[in-house]
Amino acid sequence: GGGVGGGRGGAAVTCVRLGLDEQCYLVSTADSTVRLRDGPGDATLNTFTGHCHRASRTECAFLDNEAFVVSGSEDGCALVWDVVSAGVVLRLSGHAGPVTSVACHPSGTGVLTASTDGTVRVWR
Repeated sequence: GGGVGGGRGGAAVTCVRLGLDEQCYLVSTADSTVRLRDGPGDATLNTFTGHCHRASRTECAFLDNEAFVVSGSEDGCALVWDVVSAGVVLRLSGHAGPVTSVACHPSGTGVLTASTDGTVRVWR
């Protein structure tokens, strides 16, 4: 495959998540961007921004049968975007430190977030 996160001297890749079709995937990069990529052609299908991801390693994931994308943020929250419009639909606030890890079942609606503040939160 081709480069991601710019791939041509672009920002560091800190997380990748494979989609249910095993072709599309998410790439989280340290330029405060999550990209939805298409495996066969490595085309960027959508770009998700609005979170802060520069110094900490932050993760991303698919949510609710890939209808949404979620990512941690260095400002203590996690953002949820609509996969088609790339619009932010939900901001999960509650951590005192950067949200570095997110986990969810791809077909579920619950989200777990973990932070450098030593906490794990469950969002439903």
